[in-house]
Amino acid sequence: MNITNFNIVQCEHCNTRFRVDAKLATRQQLRLRCSKCNQIFLAKLIPTTTPAKSARVITFCNQKGGVAKTTSCWNIGIALARQRQRVLCVDFDPQANLSLLAGVNTNCGCFYDAVTASKPLSEYIQKLPLGLWLLPSHQRMNGFPKYALQTKDAEQILNKSLQALKHQYDFILLDTPPSLKFFTLNAIIASDYIVIPTQCAYLSMHGVEQIDLIINAVRKRSGKPKEPKLLLTLYNANSAAATAVYGILQQRYPNRILQPHIPLDEAVQEAQILKHPLFDYSPRSPATLAYTAIAEALNVD
Repeated sequence: MNITNFNIVQCEHCNTRFRVDAKLATRQQLRLRCSKCNQIFLAKLIPTTTPAKSARVITFCNQKGGVAKTTSCWNIGIALARQRQRVLCVDFDPQANLSLLAGVNTNCGCFYDAVTASKPLSEYIQKLPLGLWLLPSHQRMNGFPKYALQTKDAEQILNKSLQALKHQYDFILLDTPPSLKFFTLNAIIASDYIVIPTQCAYLSMHGVEQIDLIINAVRKRSGKPKEPKLLLTLYNANSAAATAVYGILQQRYPNRILQPHIPLDEAVQEAQILKHPLFDYSPRSPATLAYTAIAEALNVD
Protein backbone atom coordinates (compact mmCIF):
# COMPACT_ATOMS: atom_id res chain seq x y z
CA MET A 1 0.00 0.00 0.00
CA ASN A 2 1.24 3.48 -0.85
CA ILE A 3 1.73 5.05 2.59
CA THR A 4 0.89 8.51 1.23
CA ASN A 5 -2.67 7.37 0.51
CA PHE A 6 -3.99 6.35 3.91
CA ASN A 7 -6.02 7.48 6.88
CA ILE A 8 -5.37 6.86 10.57
CA VAL A 9 -7.85 4.93 12.74
CA GLN A 10 -7.64 4.13 16.43
CA CYS A 11 -8.84 1.04 18.27
CA GLU A 12 -11.41 2.10 20.85
CA HIS A 13 -10.37 -0.70 23.19
CA CYS A 14 -6.58 -0.39 23.42
CA ASN A 15 -6.02 2.93 21.59
CA THR A 16 -3.61 1.41 19.11
CA ARG A 17 -3.46 3.39 15.88
CA PHE A 18 -3.42 1.87 12.38
CA ARG A 19 -3.06 3.00 8.82
CA VAL A 20 -6.07 2.21 6.64
CA ASP A 21 -6.28 2.52 2.88
CA ALA A 22 -8.03 5.82 2.04
CA LYS A 23 -10.45 4.01 -0.29
CA LEU A 24 -11.72 1.87 2.59
CA ALA A 25 -11.90 4.87 4.91
CA THR A 26 -14.47 6.56 2.67
CA ARG A 27 -17.13 4.06 3.75
CA GLN A 28 -19.75 5.36 6.17
CA GLN A 29 -19.04 2.47 8.59
CA LEU A 30 -15.83 0.50 8.74
CA ARG A 31 -15.58 -2.41 11.19
CA LEU A 32 -12.04 -3.58 11.89
CA ARG A 33 -10.35 -6.16 14.11
CA CYS A 34 -7.43 -4.84 16.16
CA SER A 35 -4.28 -6.86 15.52
CA LYS A 36 -3.04 -6.08 19.02
CA CYS A 37 -6.04 -6.77 21.32
CA ASN A 38 -8.06 -8.81 18.79
CA GLN A 39 -11.21 -6.76 19.49
CA ILE A 40 -13.60 -5.66 16.75
CA PHE A 41 -14.29 -1.91 16.69
CA LEU A 42 -16.03 0.69 14.56
CA ALA A 43 -13.31 2.81 12.97
CA LYS A 44 -13.13 6.53 13.71
CA LEU A 45 -10.87 8.50 11.44
CA ILE A 46 -8.13 10.66 12.93
CA PRO A 47 -7.07 13.63 10.77
CA THR A 48 -3.49 13.18 9.61
CA THR A 49 -3.07 16.83 8.68
CA THR A 50 -4.57 20.13 9.77
CA PRO A 51 -5.77 22.28 6.88
CA ALA A 52 -3.53 25.30 6.54
CA LYS A 53 -5.37 28.48 7.41
CA SER A 54 -5.15 31.43 5.09
CA ALA A 55 -5.75 35.04 6.01
CA ARG A 56 -8.72 36.87 4.54
CA VAL A 57 -7.38 39.85 2.60
CA ILE A 58 -9.71 42.86 2.79
CA THR A 59 -9.07 46.09 0.90
CA PHE A 60 -10.56 49.45 1.89
CA CYS A 61 -10.76 51.64 -1.18
CA ASN A 62 -12.55 54.58 -2.76
CA GLN A 63 -11.23 57.08 -5.27
CA LYS A 64 -12.95 59.83 -3.28
CA GLY A 65 -10.96 61.19 -0.35
CA GLY A 66 -12.36 62.27 2.99
CA VAL A 67 -14.67 59.26 3.39
CA ALA A 68 -12.99 57.88 6.55
CA LYS A 69 -11.36 55.07 4.57
CA THR A 70 -8.14 54.98 6.59
CA THR A 71 -9.98 55.59 9.87
CA SER A 72 -12.29 52.67 9.13
CA CYS A 73 -9.46 50.33 8.15
CA TRP A 74 -7.62 51.18 11.36
CA ASN A 75 -10.54 50.89 13.75
CA ILE A 76 -11.88 47.70 12.20
CA GLY A 77 -8.38 46.23 12.47
CA ILE A 78 -8.26 47.08 16.18
CA ALA A 79 -11.77 45.70 16.68
CA LEU A 80 -10.80 42.41 15.02
CA ALA A 81 -7.66 42.20 17.17
CA ARG A 82 -9.84 42.66 20.25
CA GLN A 83 -11.89 39.72 19.01
CA ARG A 84 -8.71 37.63 19.26
CA GLN A 85 -7.93 37.67 15.56
CA ARG A 86 -4.40 37.98 14.26
CA VAL A 87 -4.53 41.12 12.13
CA LEU A 88 -1.96 42.64 9.80
CA CYS A 89 -2.67 46.14 8.50
CA VAL A 90 -0.80 47.11 5.33
CA ASP A 91 -0.42 50.81 4.62
CA PHE A 92 -0.41 50.77 0.82
CA ASP A 93 -0.82 54.53 0.47
CA PRO A 94 2.22 56.79 -0.10
CA GLN A 95 0.56 59.41 2.12
CA ALA A 96 1.13 56.98 5.03
CA ASN A 97 -1.95 58.13 6.96
CA LEU A 98 -2.53 54.68 8.43
CA SER A 99 1.05 54.66 9.71
CA LEU A 100 0.46 58.11 11.18
CA LEU A 101 -2.62 56.86 13.06
CA ALA A 102 -0.60 53.94 14.38
CA GLY A 103 2.17 56.27 15.54
CA VAL A 104 4.98 54.18 14.02
CA ASN A 105 8.37 55.16 12.65
CA THR A 106 7.90 54.94 8.88
CA ASN A 107 11.65 55.31 8.28
CA CYS A 108 12.06 51.70 9.41
CA GLY A 109 10.97 50.51 5.98
CA CYS A 110 7.88 49.97 3.82
CA PHE A 111 6.54 47.68 1.11
CA TYR A 112 8.59 49.42 -1.58
CA ASP A 113 11.80 48.91 0.39
CA ALA A 114 11.09 45.20 0.78
CA VAL A 115 10.31 44.65 -2.90
CA THR A 116 13.24 46.61 -4.28
CA ALA A 117 15.65 44.92 -1.84
CA SER A 118 14.17 41.47 -2.63
CA LYS A 119 13.55 40.89 1.06
CA PRO A 120 10.50 39.28 2.71
CA LEU A 121 7.80 41.64 3.94
CA SER A 122 8.08 40.10 7.40
CA GLU A 123 11.36 41.98 7.95
CA TYR A 124 9.49 45.31 7.79
CA ILE A 125 6.37 44.44 9.77
CA GLN A 126 6.04 46.08 13.18
CA LYS A 127 4.17 44.59 16.15
CA LEU A 128 1.95 47.20 17.78
CA PRO A 129 0.96 47.41 21.47
CA LEU A 130 -2.69 47.30 20.38
CA GLY A 131 -2.42 43.60 19.53
CA LEU A 132 -2.04 43.86 15.77
CA TRP A 133 0.75 44.21 13.24
CA LEU A 134 1.51 46.92 10.68
CA LEU A 135 3.49 47.15 7.47
CA PRO A 136 4.07 50.92 7.33
CA SER A 137 4.19 53.19 4.31
CA HIS A 138 6.48 56.07 3.40
CA GLN A 139 6.78 58.70 0.68
CA ARG A 140 9.29 56.36 -0.95
CA MET A 141 6.24 54.38 -2.07
CA ASN A 142 5.74 57.04 -4.75
CA GLY A 143 8.58 55.37 -6.64
CA PHE A 144 6.79 52.04 -6.71
CA PRO A 145 4.76 52.51 -9.94
CA LYS A 146 7.90 53.47 -11.88
CA TYR A 147 9.72 50.43 -10.49
CA ALA A 148 6.76 48.20 -11.37
CA LEU A 149 6.83 49.26 -15.02
CA GLN A 150 10.03 47.27 -15.33
CA THR A 151 8.48 44.20 -13.70
CA LYS A 152 6.51 41.39 -15.33
CA ASP A 153 2.90 41.10 -14.10
CA ALA A 154 3.21 44.39 -12.24
CA GLU A 155 -0.42 44.29 -11.12
CA GLN A 156 0.31 41.05 -9.23
CA ILE A 157 3.25 42.31 -7.14
CA LEU A 158 1.27 42.83 -3.93
CA ASN A 159 -0.70 39.61 -4.37
CA LYS A 160 2.45 37.53 -4.78
CA SER A 161 4.23 39.28 -1.92
CA LEU A 162 1.41 38.56 0.53
CA GLN A 163 1.34 34.80 -0.10
CA ALA A 164 4.17 34.10 2.34
CA LEU A 165 2.28 35.95 5.11
CA LYS A 166 -1.20 34.48 4.75
CA HIS A 167 -0.60 31.52 7.07
CA GLN A 168 0.53 33.85 9.87
CA TYR A 169 -2.63 35.97 10.15
CA ASP A 170 -6.41 35.69 10.21
CA PHE A 171 -6.95 39.01 8.45
CA ILE A 172 -4.80 41.23 6.25
CA LEU A 173 -6.32 44.71 5.86
CA LEU A 174 -5.09 46.92 3.02
CA ASP A 175 -5.44 50.70 3.10
CA THR A 176 -5.19 52.33 -0.33
CA PRO A 177 -4.83 55.90 -1.63
CA PRO A 178 -7.89 57.84 -2.89
CA SER A 179 -7.35 56.97 -6.55
CA LEU A 180 -8.02 54.25 -9.12
CA LYS A 181 -4.42 53.96 -10.22
CA PHE A 182 -1.62 51.48 -9.62
CA PHE A 183 -1.83 51.01 -5.86
CA THR A 184 -5.56 50.43 -5.73
CA LEU A 185 -5.50 48.00 -8.67
CA ASN A 186 -2.74 45.96 -7.03
CA ALA A 187 -4.73 45.84 -3.79
CA ILE A 188 -7.97 44.80 -5.50
CA ILE A 189 -6.25 41.94 -7.30
CA ALA A 190 -4.71 40.77 -4.01
CA SER A 191 -8.04 40.85 -2.16
CA ASP A 192 -10.65 38.31 -1.19
CA TYR A 193 -13.06 41.00 -0.07
CA ILE A 194 -13.54 44.73 -0.73
CA VAL A 195 -15.02 47.36 1.56
CA ILE A 196 -15.90 50.70 -0.07
CA PRO A 197 -16.26 53.38 2.62
CA THR A 198 -18.46 56.23 1.48
CA GLN A 199 -20.32 59.20 2.85
CA CYS A 200 -23.96 59.70 1.92
CA ALA A 201 -23.05 62.58 -0.39
CA TYR A 202 -23.34 63.09 -4.14
CA LEU A 203 -19.61 63.12 -4.97
CA SER A 204 -18.91 60.15 -2.74
CA MET A 205 -21.70 58.23 -4.47
CA HIS A 206 -20.01 58.94 -7.81
CA GLY A 207 -16.76 57.58 -6.40
CA VAL A 208 -18.52 54.33 -5.49
CA GLU A 209 -19.71 53.93 -9.09
CA GLN A 210 -16.18 54.32 -10.45
CA ILE A 211 -14.46 51.93 -8.04
CA ASP A 212 -17.27 49.40 -8.45
CA LEU A 213 -16.63 49.26 -12.21
CA ILE A 214 -12.95 48.52 -11.66
CA ILE A 215 -13.66 45.81 -9.09
CA ASN A 216 -16.22 44.11 -11.33
CA ALA A 217 -13.73 44.08 -14.21
CA VAL A 218 -11.19 42.31 -11.99
CA ARG A 219 -13.85 39.87 -10.75
CA LYS A 220 -14.84 38.89 -14.29
CA ARG A 221 -11.24 38.16 -15.16
CA SER A 222 -10.06 36.35 -12.03
CA GLY A 223 -13.19 35.26 -10.16
CA LYS A 224 -12.30 37.30 -7.08
CA PRO A 225 -12.68 39.35 -4.94
CA LYS A 226 -16.21 38.79 -3.72
CA GLU A 227 -18.86 41.33 -4.61
CA PRO A 228 -17.78 44.53 -2.80
CA LYS A 229 -19.65 45.88 0.20
CA LEU A 230 -20.36 49.52 1.02
CA LEU A 231 -19.63 50.98 4.44
CA LEU A 232 -21.51 54.21 5.09
CA THR A 233 -19.32 56.56 7.15
CA LEU A 234 -19.74 59.93 8.85
CA TYR A 235 -23.45 59.26 8.69
CA ASN A 236 -25.82 61.91 9.99
CA ALA A 237 -29.28 60.41 10.40
CA ASN A 238 -30.73 63.91 10.88
CA SER A 239 -29.56 65.09 7.46
CA ALA A 240 -32.22 65.08 4.75
CA ALA A 241 -29.52 64.97 2.05
CA ALA A 242 -27.80 61.97 3.67
CA THR A 243 -31.12 60.16 3.95
CA ALA A 244 -31.89 60.81 0.28
CA VAL A 245 -28.48 59.56 -0.89
CA TYR A 246 -28.81 56.53 1.35
CA GLY A 247 -32.08 55.66 -0.39
CA ILE A 248 -30.38 55.88 -3.79
CA LEU A 249 -27.50 53.66 -2.65
CA GLN A 250 -29.96 51.07 -1.35
CA GLN A 251 -31.62 50.94 -4.76
CA ARG A 252 -28.37 50.73 -6.70
CA TYR A 253 -26.59 48.31 -4.39
CA PRO A 254 -29.23 46.07 -2.79
CA ASN A 255 -27.91 43.77 -0.04
CA ARG A 256 -24.45 45.29 -0.37
CA ILE A 257 -24.50 47.90 2.40
CA LEU A 258 -22.84 46.79 5.63
CA GLN A 259 -24.75 47.35 8.84
CA PRO A 260 -24.61 49.36 10.98
CA HIS A 261 -23.54 52.67 9.48
CA ILE A 262 -20.58 54.48 11.04
CA PRO A 263 -22.14 57.60 12.57
CA LEU A 264 -20.70 61.09 12.60
CA ASP A 265 -19.01 61.02 16.01
CA GLU A 266 -16.69 63.68 17.45
CA ALA A 267 -15.03 61.03 19.61
CA VAL A 268 -13.23 59.74 16.49
CA GLN A 269 -11.49 63.06 15.80
CA GLU A 270 -10.81 63.68 19.48
CA ALA A 271 -9.14 60.28 19.88
CA GLN A 272 -6.94 60.92 16.84
CA ILE A 273 -5.87 64.36 18.10
CA LEU A 274 -4.97 62.92 21.51
CA LYS A 275 -3.30 59.91 19.83
CA HIS A 276 -5.44 57.44 21.75
CA PRO A 277 -7.21 54.42 20.26
CA LEU A 278 -10.90 55.18 19.89
CA PHE A 279 -11.74 51.99 21.79
CA ASP A 280 -9.86 53.21 24.85
CA TYR A 281 -10.76 56.89 24.57
CA SER A 282 -14.50 56.34 24.27
CA PRO A 283 -15.42 52.63 24.61
CA ARG A 284 -19.18 53.24 24.40
CA SER A 285 -19.28 55.95 21.76
CA PRO A 286 -21.58 55.36 18.77
CA ALA A 287 -18.62 54.98 16.37
CA THR A 288 -16.84 52.51 18.67
CA LEU A 289 -19.94 50.33 18.89
CA ALA A 290 -20.51 50.52 15.14
CA TYR A 291 -16.92 49.56 14.25
CA THR A 292 -17.12 46.66 16.70
CA ALA A 293 -20.30 45.41 15.04
CA ILE A 294 -18.80 45.71 11.55
CA ALA A 295 -15.73 43.74 12.65
CA GLU A 296 -17.96 41.01 14.05
CA ALA A 297 -19.85 40.86 10.75
CA LEU A 298 -16.63 40.58 8.73
CA ASN A 299 -15.39 37.90 11.11
CA VAL A 300 -18.30 35.57 10.38
CA ASP A 301 -18.99 36.45 6.74
